[in-house]
Amino acid sequence: MKFIIAVFTLSIILEQWNFHVTGLITGLGIGGLAVAMAAKDTLSNLFGGLVIITDAPFTIGDIIQMGSIQGVVEDINFRSTRIRTADLALVTVPNSTLANSPITNISRMDRRRIYFNLSLDIETTNEQIKRSLGRIRQTLATDSEVYPDKKYVYLDKITSSSKNLMIDFFIKTMDFEEWLKAKEHYNYIVLDILQKEQVKLAAPRSVIITTNDDGKKFEDDQAAATEERLPSRD
Repeated sequence: MKFIIAVFTLSIILEQWNFHVTGLITGLGIGGLAVAMAAKDTLSNLFGGLVIITDAPFTIGDIIQMGSIQGVVEDINFRSTRIRTADLALVTVPNSTLANSPITNISRMDRRRIYFNLSLDIETTNEQIKRSLGRIRQTLATDSEVYPDKKYVYLDKITSSSKNLMIDFFIKTMDFEEWLKAKEHYNYIVLDILQKEQVKLAAPRSVIITTNDDGKKFEDDQAAATEERLPSRD
């Protein structure tokens, strides 16, 4: 109340001295609004930095992913976070953006996923598929580096041109290079099994539509001239 009385008294005195108090107050209001707007982003980043520091969804050295950005966290300050991507680019992300976005902390995963979806030739027999799936399941079951739970090896889908296998499991490593080596290892294992069962991968197919003299259309589903074959390991 005392502050309001003081401001009112000061405005009367200034009016007596021919000061345009209304314009001054309006100017102060606009200036304050401009300052507030300019400080909005800074305050948002400051609070975002506090959220990141207190909640600790990641720390320096962690590998994180936010949208299309994935890399190693190199620095966290009150305004922004710096992330080093796989191609060594340094990305600076405002903390307000990080605080309001879904973040995947890859470093805190305890396993890595390996996933295959193989399209087999449509002529592959049921017995060939069953034997191939059985051998793949047995290989995964006896591998100590594969998590015993969440192993999926199935005939997943049948289309007009292929029979698709799904192979989905997790391995006990978080190291990126070790994960790549494991993927290569299981690629060769699956290739060996399919070769021994004489199973071919599905060849690309094309549909040719022709019209006869009566205007009737005919579809001819043909395999591409270059048939996709399994590579030899000899």
